[in-house]
Amino acid sequence: MELATVKYRPTFEICPSNPGGCLIVVIWPKGPEQQFDGFSSVEAAQRWIENDAPHPSKTGALVGIQINPERDMQK
Repeated sequence: MELATVKYRPTFEICPSNPGGCLIVVIWPKGPEQQFDGFSSVEAAQRWIENDAPHPSKTGALVGIQINPERDMQK
């Protein structure tokens, strides 16, 4: 039996939200972008990424987190 290796790690961007607060954009190298809105602050968004987001870092892999105050959320 071979063990599966996670090759595709998401990147998380913390961005300002239109109604205020922050949102998280999850960028998958081989998949669609996902957005999670409703965080009251950058710190709250970082806590969610570190503690609750489903990603490979739960198994010890490194994940990128970026804070992007300039991202255009009008897509």
